[in-house]
Amino acid sequence: MKIDSAMLEHLCELARLDLPQEERGEVLEQLGKILDYMEILNRLDTERVEPYDLAAETVEGLRADVPGPSMDRAALLENAPRAHNIALAAEKLNGTVLEAGEILSFNKRVGPRTAKNGFLEAPIIKAGEYVPGLGGGVCQASTTLYNAALLAGLEIKEYHPHSLASGYIEPSFDAMVSECCDLRFSNGTGGKVYLTARAVGGALTVRVYGQKSPVSYSRRSVVLGSIPPPDPEVREGEEELVLRAERAGLRSEGYLVRSEGGKQTSVRIRRDSYAPIRGILQKIPAENAEENAFQPLSLVVKYAKIGMPNLSEESARAFPPRA
Repeated sequence: MKIDSAMLEHLCELARLDLPQEERGEVLEQLGKILDYMEILNRLDTERVEPYDLAAETVEGLRADVPGPSMDRAALLENAPRAHNIALAAEKLNGTVLEAGEILSFNKRVGPRTAKNGFLEAPIIKAGEYVPGLGGGVCQASTTLYNAALLAGLEIKEYHPHSLASGYIEPSFDAMVSECCDLRFSNGTGGKVYLTARAVGGALTVRVYGQKSPVSYSRRSVVLGSIPPPDPEVREGEEELVLRAERAGLRSEGYLVRSEGGKQTSVRIRRDSYAPIRGILQKIPAENAEENAFQPLSLVVKYAKIGMPNLSEESARAFPPRA
């Protein structure tokens, strides 16, 4: 659906109907965010990242093809800024040419994650917490590129794991990037290497082209054990809620499996530890809990007095009308 000024005006008019003055500004602000996100989705649906034109070069074969996870339309709408950042990173990676012996730096290629560079605010991991930050989602691009480099037989020079396990990749195969942490790898194939990156519908696919090789690679993730989360943080509130679900951490290893001539060799390339997530619970203060505990029973007795017409026979026997 294409968003235009006429639709915006119509939605704003709807937002003004039957709303108190103090609520209109908040509603219009939320509508503005929704429209901004839908515009991003319109662009992602229509603007395709064109792959690097390899026709003019001598390319013998595809060395690695790594597709990323995809999101449905509802998830895309909710994560539109993240999808935008992934697509922007793909655009900056697409068409990269590495000469023999050359090193690629993700941070230099993609550039700083700033508003000036086109990135939007989306959730990032900082000090073991999910917080808003410019460029959220870019680590999915660096992770996809990292795995493509591994499967293409390129030499990893620098990588960094996340502090928390990622939901979009197996443990010990993520690659976090930040201002101070880079992803770097070198081209030791003896010829040129070409990278293509396409972001469609929030999913990123990276392909590596270069000289054909009798060697192929695969990956294996091994979870060694879990790390239990600490006791949850408890906050007071008017109702009992789980504000943040706890999640166990884990220890894992990553293996690169080299296959050639029917023989396989497995080499451990990394060992990682991902922190657990501490839960946050909201509970009713003790002085209010006793008072609130009687409210549901009062409601049951109230309805019992008027016969409770919708009760089953078993329930009616349990709560007979009182004289």
